[in-house]
Amino acid sequence: MSRISKMIFLCLLNLSGFSQTSLPNLDFESWVLSSSGRYEDPTPSTIWATPNYAMDLIFGNPSTSIVQKSTDAHGGSFAALMKSRTIVGNFVGATLFTGFLNTTIPLAPVPELGVPFTGRPIAMKGWYKYAPVNGDSSSIYVKLTKWNSTTNTRDVVGFIEKRDYSAVNAYTPFNLVINYSSSDVPDSITVVFSASAGAEQGVGQVGSSLWVDDVVFDYGANSLETSKEIPVLNCYPNPTNDFLFIQTTRMDLTYQIYTMTGQLVRSSRLPQISLSELQTGVYKLCAVDSKMQIVHQQSIYKF
Repeated sequence: MSRISKMIFLCLLNLSGFSQTSLPNLDFESWVLSSSGRYEDPTPSTIWATPNYAMDLIFGNPSTSIVQKSTDAHGGSFAALMKSRTIVGNFVGATLFTGFLNTTIPLAPVPELGVPFTGRPIAMKGWYKYAPVNGDSSSIYVKLTKWNSTTNTRDVVGFIEKRDYSAVNAYTPFNLVINYSSSDVPDSITVVFSASAGAEQGVGQVGSSLWVDDVVFDYGANSLETSKEIPVLNCYPNPTNDFLFIQTTRMDLTYQIYTMTGQLVRSSRLPQISLSELQTGVYKLCAVDSKMQIVHQQSIYKF
């Protein structure tokens, strides 16, 4: 990050009051037309950024822009559509991200990732579709960081990434359980939705398309909206080498087992899950209701 970019980011931190625990316009209903009239970007511009400025270089229009407002939505009127393309002979991976695009050098813009954020959500979830071209892959990720004044670097507090290598033809829920490597309170969050996972390196395929809609952060037991719905849930035996049995007062839950890197390895509606084929280690159990809301989570030990 350049010196000027760091100054801008620190100013944004001061303006935020260090208290932002969610992001605006996560349902992507609000868009604004650029002054040139050649593209639309999701609002606010202090949070969401795209490479759409390149449409000014080719006299484009909103219907062909790299990140578009799409009426093919999961809920509401609009979703965000990322569609990779070529601009002035250069591949541009379609990416929507938190931060801003440094266009000091117009043909070599630099994405400056991250906006102020102080929450520690359990997960980020939402709905998506994906149409890859020629083996391309999509990327959806969340990274929470904190500035280290001793080393003048950013320490990663939590991270999770989801990649898809095949088509997802209908809107499908995603549930990214964040893997925290620190107990620190973050001061920044980077959220990225990319139709081409190699976009930052200029790698991908023209036409690969990713739709994203109705994204939310899940705070589980810390959420005022869900705190009254936390079930009485007990797992045994823990540690286990075979079956994990679940006792709960709720009968509408799905039980998901994740690795500590966020990979889903087991899912069951039954209150018993076999872990016999899993490798020895620590896993995370999430109990999810019919609305994909995480209502309970805990560590599970497989020996």
